Amino acid sequence: MSIWTAAAGAGDPTPREVKSGLASQPAGLYPARPDRVEVWLDLSEPELARLPPGDRTAREAQLQRITAEQDRVAAALRLLDGVERGRVQLLRNSIAADLPRERIDAVRLIPGVRAVRVVRHVVRPPPVPSE
Repeated sequence: MSIWTAAAGAGDPTPREVKSGLASQPAGLYPARPDRVEVWLDLSEPELARLPPGDRTAREAQLQRITAEQDRVAAALRLLDGVERGRVQLLRNSIAADLPRERIDAVRLIPGVRAVRVVRHVVRPPPVPSE
């Protein structure tokens, strides 16, 4: 059994359909467009997990700072033709986005961006059942 057979459900595109562009591409399984790249932007404000769980006042204040920073970075990202895909605040202060490949260096210059990590998709075959 190939990974395509294992991963494909009823109505899912075959590799040939995807390669030819005849299939709509499921998010996260195939790059939507070769000129764009999916990234995580790690931001400068510390994540919530660094604060004690019981310190509600400090956590609420930090969440406001994180949200404000994420809003500023997301606005700058849109000016660079980037599309925000999600946010995390507890274990990381990060934004998931996709953007034109040639704009990665410009995104690194946005105030508050500590790092830009390109998403690498890994498709693994399903585990072989033991007998």
